[in-house]
Amino acid sequence: MTWALVLLLTATSAFTVLVVHRTRPGPAERPRPDLRRLLLAGAAVLGVLGLAAVATAVLTDRPDLADKLAVLGLLSYFVYLGALAVVARATSRR
Repeated sequence: MTWALVLLLTATSAFTVLVVHRTRPGPAERPRPDLRRLLLAGAAVLGVLGLAAVATAVLTDRPDLADKLAVLGLLSYFVYLGALAVVARATSRR
């Protein structure tokens, strides 16, 4: 179970980086480098949490602790993305 959660963390982080790098703002849109940086920072933190979960699973005798860390990291990342979407929507209305 731990390795599936670590794979999920890594895949979510990689997908976020891929989406940020593949999307380009259109000519009518103004570029938002700050939001791109915040998305990349969140993906980096999620990747580090994946490494922490792996280290916890390998170095300790409690793999359930690594599972909890991975699930907590993934849920926190989704809350972070939701908050970022609210901020992006609020700033786009100005």
